[in-house]
Amino acid sequence: MPEYRIIRRKMTGEGNFLVTIGQKVKSNDVIAKMKNLSGQLTRVFVSDDICSEPSNLQEKLRVSEGCKVAKGDILAENRHFFTRRVSRSPVPGVVALVSNHLGCIFIRNPLPESTEKEICITAEALNMNKLKFSDAIRVKQGDIVDQGRILVEVKPPVTAPALGRIREVDMKNGRLILSPLYHRPELVAHVQGVVIAFPEESVCEIQVYGEELQGAFGYGGESSGTLQVVDCGVKRLAMEDLSAELSGKIVVTAGDVALEALEWMMQQQVLGLICGSLSPTVLREFCPQDPMTFLGSRMTMPFPIILMNGWLGAMDKQVWQIFQKHQGALVSVDAETQLRANVIRPRILILLTPPEEGMQP
Repeated sequence: MPEYRIIRRKMTGEGNFLVTIGQKVKSNDVIAKMKNLSGQLTRVFVSDDICSEPSNLQEKLRVSEGCKVAKGDILAENRHFFTRRVSRSPVPGVVALVSNHLGCIFIRNPLPESTEKEICITAEALNMNKLKFSDAIRVKQGDIVDQGRILVEVKPPVTAPALGRIREVDMKNGRLILSPLYHRPELVAHVQGVVIAFPEESVCEIQVYGEELQGAFGYGGESSGTLQVVDCGVKRLAMEDLSAELSGKIVVTAGDVALEALEWMMQQQVLGLICGSLSPTVLREFCPQDPMTFLGSRMTMPFPIILMNGWLGAMDKQVWQIFQKHQGALVSVDAETQLRANVIRPRILILLTPPEEGMQP
């Protein structure tokens, strides 16, 4: 049944929200920007360091997910009679994940900040003639430069304000352009609703109105688009069953899907697929990694795929009727799946107009 729900959107690193409480957001709105790109993950065997069982890890921890740590900071401590054992962080970074099952902590070392916009340095701006400007340049086109590196040797020297790449060195016109090496990660709303709270520094809560469904397994990440129901019964969806206008759509079919249809959807820039089931053989051929090993956002996919009934069988009739009822609606999908501790199933959220808004003239 459609109802009001609270959706939590969480930043994966340090950053800033761009929205405020009471603000309405659309599915493709950027609601936050992270300060750093996610870097290399370092695994620390904390339970081994402190001689404790993984099941007891939580009570021994001195940090939590999202905490910033410096090299040498204590991650966990175990006191037993007259002994004290500690586990220290081998690198600086942010605690990305605590695994009670493995007894490990994963620390992500963020990449250095990059310049956000192109920076153009000209001879005219430095009050130099073009010949002297050319002689003073200390970099060449294509160079990757760190913050503080001298770009033009004058008094005072012109240095790189942040990490970047030299996109152009134009000696003739007296111009040097520094471009971003990469862009800061963004957090997209993926739902339409109203921002109601920031319960944590990295969490934004959005109130939405809609109907939520749960799948069995999912592959890929998050997406949102227009619901496109393809009714071919419970037979396998073939390429000829699909229209030529699928860009921006989340395709739904009751049965399974042929490999040729998956490849066609990828060409048409489909934003997601919800199906009754999918053959492991077809999935293996389409997926970049072994689908029996990797689930959810751990696998990079052309678009998210959610299996409502697993590997075999058609979609439940009542679930299929819900999709048919909301043909053309905005839908948000999250294929994240975790089958061990703290089970997570893929989520489908059909976003609808709240009743009070629908009654307005």
